[in-house]
Amino acid sequence: MQRAEAKPSSLMDAYKKEFAFLEAEKQALTDRRNAIRAESNRKVGRGEAEIRGLQQRLLTLRGEADRLEEELRELDSQATSVDDPSGALDETLLRANTSLEAAGVKPVKAPGEEEGVEERLEALQAAFERGGGLIDRQSRTTRDEGSFFLVDGARVDGELLRIGAIATYGVSDRGAGALAPAGQGRLRLWFEESGSSARALATGASASNLRIFLHESLEKGVEQKQEETVLEFLEGGGVIGWVIVGLGGVATLLILIRVIILLLASAGIGGWMKVLVPLVERGKFSEAQQLALGWSRGPASRVVRAALLHLNHSRQQLEDIISESLLNEVPHLERFASALTVIAAVAPLMGLLGTVTGMISTFDVITEYGTGDPKLLSGGISEALVTTELGLIVAIPTLLIGTLLTSRSDSILADTERAALQILNAAARAAQAPPPLPGSPSEDA
Repeated sequence: MQRAEAKPSSLMDAYKKEFAFLEAEKQALTDRRNAIRAESNRKVGRGEAEIRGLQQRLLTLRGEADRLEEELRELDSQATSVDDPSGALDETLLRANTSLEAAGVKPVKAPGEEEGVEERLEALQAAFERGGGLIDRQSRTTRDEGSFFLVDGARVDGELLRIGAIATYGVSDRGAGALAPAGQGRLRLWFEESGSSARALATGASASNLRIFLHESLEKGVEQKQEETVLEFLEGGGVIGWVIVGLGGVATLLILIRVIILLLASAGIGGWMKVLVPLVERGKFSEAQQLALGWSRGPASRVVRAALLHLNHSRQQLEDIISESLLNEVPHLERFASALTVIAAVAPLMGLLGTVTGMISTFDVITEYGTGDPKLLSGGISEALVTTELGLIVAIPTLLIGTLLTSRSDSILADTERAALQILNAAARAAQAPPPLPGSPSEDA
């Protein structure tokens, strides 16, 4: 029996020893795995760092190679120029001749292909000498005989006083003054008065006020800028522009009508109320009514008369009568106010519509003819800008004046209501006052 119990105990011990051994092996393998993984990570890190360093070095070497290649090309070009400078000399001479021709100087004849470097250098030297002479002439004032055109188009002969290459004065028996380019190297008298300046310079006298016209080239004529008339400005807006102008005319007419209405309605009521209120307070309603009948026309007179004619009613009824009279006056005082508001709102929208149609027209022209001629594009652009300007010109004053007139009509209604309430309160005080004693001064009066 003891042997049977000892056998399982020894077997359990064997299992425990085996388990402990396996645990130790597992821990050893885990440690070894972690060590291998750490070493692998270190090797990978070193490898990635080396790769990045090599990539950076590769980029540096490529940049250096590109720089050296560019230097090599420059050296090759310089070597070619040193070996055969004819091409560079010909190009320089061509540019010099182009500048001389633009300034009106005869260019230098270019050497032929069979000629050498010395001939090309001589031609270039001649071009430089002519350029130096041109600079010398353009840096001083010269006099010579020539012709120019007057303002009326007549051609006259006279003396030309040139100030370098930027300004010219002409003096003749028929006219004198600053000259402007007329195209193709010709000159014409500028429209602004400068004859005194030209004659003073021609005689060597000093001018206190020198009027001058500066120009760059005589090949392209300079036209006098014409002042745009109002009609031309309006025509630039097209059909929509004329519609906006029509709205502006209607708004002006309505404003004048409203001003007249409010002037007639704003007759002073302060003086009348100083007379009517004391009469009502003393109970002399009939006299106040007779006096009110002679009052000038206006909303205040009509509302006050309505109140005086119904003083025998209760206060609530009298207030209703006054309110009804005021409501009857509102349409008359606010006549055309809403129309002005609508015009002020519609005018800028019409301007926006003109802008859209003008830009569409411009794009149509660009699609059909391109952008070579600015005059073809000016029509649509003019319509786009002019209509916007006209819309704002109509809307802003209409809105401001309409608001001021509305404020004035509200003020008239407030004064009218105040006058009616004064009559109402005076009647209430008269009803509360004790009747005068017989023989009292008020009764005698």
